[in-house]
Amino acid sequence: MTFELRPGSSLCLMGPSGAGKSTLLSICLGLLRPTSGRVRVAGEDITPCR
Repeated sequence: MTFELRPGSSLCLMGPSGAGKSTLLSICLGLLRPTSGRVRVAGEDITPCR
């Protein structure tokens, strides 16, 4: 999945229970490691080393 959130914009995550909303936010905050792929903020890779 790829998405871009521009400064000043808003984001609403919606979906059924178990869809991964909390997991996505936890990965973006660095609380969980992604099982695959990369997380970039402002073009910089913030994915923790494995």
